Amino acid sequence: MKTWLTTMLGATLASGALAQNAGDEEGAVEDEGDDEMIEMGKDEGGILLGLDFVFTKVLGDAGDFLGPGLGGDIWGGYRIEVGNVGIIPRLEFGYEKFLKKQDNGGSLITVFPGLLVDYRAGSVSPWLGFGLGMGSFWQDQNGALGRANEFGLEFSAGVNYHVSDTTAVGAFLAYDIVFTPANSTKFLMLGAGPLFNF
Repeated sequence: MKTWLTTMLGATLASGALAQNAGDEEGAVEDEGDDEMIEMGKDEGGILLGLDFVFTKVLGDAGDFLGPGLGGDIWGGYRIEVGNVGIIPRLEFGYEKFLKKQDNGGSLITVFPGLLVDYRAGSVSPWLGFGLGMGSFWQDQNGALGRANEFGLEFSAGVNYHVSDTTAVGAFLAYDIVFTPANSTKFLMLGAGPLFNF
């Protein structure tokens, strides 16, 4: 009888130990899964570098004398996280070359310090932007070159798709205004390109 009780007690203790070990292993797997989900959902702030290829349409009266423009932007900024919202001070440099129309051509160089605000929803980040700076507009009119360096504004909106923790691709629409001496010249821009997070 004593031997039987000893055997039963040993079996009971062994079963309890196995159940506890199984529970510990299951909890560890769940913790690892939670850590992976947190890691995948993490949106780190940091230094950003954007490169954009841009198509530009000149609006208003100036559009009667200038064809569409092709060019690009390069910009750098720093993303400050506030929950899922990112506040990004940035500095953008742009260059567009306009095709000739009625023997008129031109180019536009812009320098826009500005601010972007984005919202990270999984792999997608829609954003709004504003820039305030300087636009240098060069015009080639029948072989005569003219230049105007004037105050400029930029309003933009776009969306980025994050293919990894450090790389995204995006597209945007921008509306630029350069206040030339006679009036203001307006530009509608459509751009796309990669974004890198360091």
